[in-house]
Amino acid sequence: MTIASYAVINTRPGDCASDPFCPPAEFKGTNRDYYLLLVERYKSNIEWRQRMVITARHSLKSRNTVHNGIDVRGPFVREAKHFIAKLAASLQAQHASAQSA
Repeated sequence: MTIASYAVINTRPGDCASDPFCPPAEFKGTNRDYYLLLVERYKSNIEWRQRMVITARHSLKSRNTVHNGIDVRGPFVREAKHFIAKLAASLQAQHASAQSA
């Protein structure tokens, strides 16, 4: 069984095949290609989507703690953080909409 960490993200290609934020070893794309890979994984794989949502929720909660967010490592730090931030904002908007309904 694999233990998933939601506080540490590795974006180095091939380092962790079970992590939705880690591209495959053969990945040679640009920063935009990496971002589009995340979008495609979110849309097409329910397990990875769930992990991405949990990571985004963790990022929201951890902003108010000593840990100060998620540790993103590797060549695609900016893109991964951007994806997580957009997903977190979407989750917050959904929550606010549900609360007002």
